[in-house]
Amino acid sequence: MGKRRLLLVAIVALSITSVVIGIWFTLGERPRQQSLQPLYFDFETAVSRTAPGFTLTDINGNAISLKGLRGKSVILFFNEGLTCYPCIRQLTALSFDDRLNNDKVISYSVVIDSLERWNEISEGKRFRPGLKVLFDPDGKVSQAYDTLDLPSVMDKGEHPGHTYFVVDNQGIVRFTFDDYSMGIRNEELVEELNKIE
Repeated sequence: MGKRRLLLVAIVALSITSVVIGIWFTLGERPRQQSLQPLYFDFETAVSRTAPGFTLTDINGNAISLKGLRGKSVILFFNEGLTCYPCIRQLTALSFDDRLNNDKVISYSVVIDSLERWNEISEGKRFRPGLKVLFDPDGKVSQAYDTLDLPSVMDKGEHPGHTYFVVDNQGIVRFTFDDYSMGIRNEELVEELNKIE
């Protein structure tokens, strides 16, 4: 009888130890995962948070990562792309403004298109060479930045509207703006950059 009781106690102790170790490993992993990538990024509370990382293809077919841009402030303009005339105006204005593209800052427009679709739709249009566009065809980066359900969005959940992020040279969001009026906001962006330099 004593051996059975000892065996039962050993089994219970082993079970409890396994559960405790499992909980410890599970809880121990969570902070490490969150520090690498936020599990949920809310536009309304984005300022002062680490911007979600990404790697996207640019208009020349190069892979551009947010991490690779560290050391510069980064302006991200999430928009509808070629189907939106105000978006193209702002996209173009951002690309060629030296105050927003220099050794301290770079500006990229993020569109939910593939590079192939962009080339197909833009064929015959007269765009200046040098546009700074990043392609997010599956919408994962736009979703990670919580841009698909804001007031400027025409088709909720499908693509961004007209939304800006200013990310500092350490990868921290310093300014956000969702522009329902879809204007050209270079002056406001320069003012925000001046606040963090």
